[in-house]
Amino acid sequence: MQKQKLNVYSISCSGVYKYMKTVLVVDDNKTNLITVKGVLGDIYKTILVTKGEQALKYLDEHDVDLILLDINMPEMDGFEVMRQLKASDYKRHIPVIFLTAANDVETESRCLKNGAADFISKPFVSEVMLARIAKTIELEELRNNLARRLNEKTKEVKTFKAKSQKDGLTGLWNRSYTEDYVNRILKKSKDCALFMIDMDNFKSINDKLGHIAGDKTLKLFAEVLKEMSVHGAVACRLGGDEFIYFATHCKVVKEIRILAEEMLRKFDIKMEQNGINEDASVSIGLSRFPKDGLSFDELYDTMFTSDTITGNASGSYTFSTWKAEENICHNQELLIDALTEFGYSSIPLDMSAETKDVLIRCYLLDSALNDVLVEKNETY
Repeated sequence: MQKQKLNVYSISCSGVYKYMKTVLVVDDNKTNLITVKGVLGDIYKTILVTKGEQALKYLDEHDVDLILLDINMPEMDGFEVMRQLKASDYKRHIPVIFLTAANDVETESRCLKNGAADFISKPFVSEVMLARIAKTIELEELRNNLARRLNEKTKEVKTFKAKSQKDGLTGLWNRSYTEDYVNRILKKSKDCALFMIDMDNFKSINDKLGHIAGDKTLKLFAEVLKEMSVHGAVACRLGGDEFIYFATHCKVVKEIRILAEEMLRKFDIKMEQNGINEDASVSIGLSRFPKDGLSFDELYDTMFTSDTITGNASGSYTFSTWKAEENICHNQELLIDALTEFGYSSIPLDMSAETKDVLIRCYLLDSALNDVLVEKNETY
């Protein structure tokens, strides 16, 4: 329910209208209410209630600037009202001044421990009451202003931090953030892949089409990486035409290969849609966790790119291999796929590591080229 904030104004001797603060007074003694009303009437908008339940119900629908709350009331005393105020997210910050006939240290201590801003002893002394109310409201305004300024500064710091962690041109994360993120994920993940992406002829695009087209090309590729940054994946621009893409849940070679091909396919489509017809060849280096390294730096150091296979007229597809335990031939799953493709029923015992390496590379290049030709409805 939308709370009501009634703006009440008083007119000063100079004819200037001043906003009147609202004070809710809760006391079961009507004589006390009349006394308080007489003291505050010309300075504050005063709301009078005789029960704690009435006060809480009023606060459900209205805002006030201060509550004067009697301690000793039947049915619900001031401390219980205070407890319910503090339990409410909307009411807990309203300053409360307790009204009490007792002026002993124990009562004063209990009032303050229960969250009271101050207390006023009965019988009321007008000057003391006005001074304590004015001081409490002033301190509350100061607290609100400081809280508002702190909130604004916090937002500014968060905005600045977010900007400092991102690339200004593409909006991708920078290396510092990506390195920290990847290292955090590696501590709790099993199968991940790190892609190093480089645009082979980006300088040619800048030289022939201008820097605006070059920037557009970088942004288009960044869009592809953002679209693919799901399920914990993250994309980064290292600088220039170099990017990093980190993917989680990559258990088998096929999954990684699909990711790479999807990345290249989407980029090719975006270039064509935006009328950038200059060749935009992309090379992808790849390393896997935990086989190729246990940290961002180790994975980054083991990446390398393969030979480029020319495909669509608008660009080139590049599919890269990776190191696994010092040599690609150690990847048994990929080796078996390659041997099967070339007619072997099992791994020959006398096949050298160099032969296995060449066999796998031929298999990958053959597969990538075949995919390119299939997209062009040709037969390989």
